[in-house]
Amino acid sequence: RIRRRSFGRDRQTLHTLTTTAPPRPFIAPDHPPTPFGAAKGALNIYLQGVRSRLYPTGVMVTTLKLGPVDTPMTKDHEKNALFGKSDLVARDIVRAMDDGVAEAYIPSIWGAIMPMVKNAPESLFQKLPFLSGR
Repeated sequence: RIRRRSFGRDRQTLHTLTTTAPPRPFIAPDHPPTPFGAAKGALNIYLQGVRSRLYPTGVMVTTLKLGPVDTPMTKDHEKNALFGKSDLVARDIVRAMDDGVAEAYIPSIWGAIMPMVKNAPESLFQKLPFLSGR
């Protein structure tokens, strides 16, 4: 469905699914925080560059930053209110693609959370074990 929606139009698009994790060495249940965040952060920076480079050509580049989603892959993870429901996440992904946004946090609550995470002092992350993965 995503492929048909992306390529069946007059405009060219590149949609990439990534994660909300990169702004900080934030804990991720199945990933060591530093390498995981560094890899995803590099991808996001790369996509910013691609977006800027392709802008004059009319190619749209969308970065879809997903928070945790309740799927079979996360069945053993402890769920909380920040886990997105897969059907709602799918709807939001398609909406972001259709709207042509540069970046979208999905579920949208992450759009409010991540600026605070990104702008918090590093010393806060070092002092709070649950934020640093310790």
